[in-house]
Amino acid sequence: MNSYFWKISLIVFVFTGLLSGFIANDKPILCKDDSGYRMPVLDKNNYLNEKDCKIIIEPLINYSYRTIDIKNAGFASPFSKQDLKEGQQRHFLGTDQIGRDVLAGMIHGTTIALKIGFLTMALSLIIALIMGIYPSYFGDSGLRRNWAEIFVFTFATLIIIYFIINYSL
Repeated sequence: MNSYFWKISLIVFVFTGLLSGFIANDKPILCKDDSGYRMPVLDKNNYLNEKDCKIIIEPLINYSYRTIDIKNAGFASPFSKQDLKEGQQRHFLGTDQIGRDVLAGMIHGTTIALKIGFLTMALSLIIALIMGIYPSYFGDSGLRRNWAEIFVFTFATLIIIYFIINYSL
C-alpha cells in the first residue's frame, strides 16, 4: 500500500511539472477566433485579443506565476474576503506580498524542480560513465593513477563540494 502511494505521488509530481502551463496560466488553453482554433498557452508572445477570441478551454487555475493581482496583494489568505472581478477565480492558497498566486507559483516550481533533477541526473551519468569507461578501456593498474583520472576525480569532487557548501541546510 505504501509503495503505491509513492508511485502515484511521483507520477502526479511529474505530470504536474510537465503540464504546469496547462494547469496554471492566465492564457486560455484553446480558443477560437476568425482564423480558426488557436492554443495561446503554447504561444510565446503574450498578446491575446480577448474580444475576437472565444475561449473554449481554460486552465484549472486562471493565474500565472507571474501575474500580479494588486487588489489582493499583501499576503491575502485563502479564507479571507478577496477582491475579485466578475468571473475571476479565488486564489486557492492565497497570494504573496506583491499579489502573485501561491498555488500557481508552487505548480511552476515543480517544473523547475524537475529540470534541476533531470540535469543533475544527466551530469551524474556523464561523470559516472567517464569514470567507468576510462579504466575499462585502458585497464585498471591498481593504485597507480595518471593525470586524466586525477582530473576527473578532482572535478567531480569539486562539484560535490560546491553543492554541499552552497545548498546545505
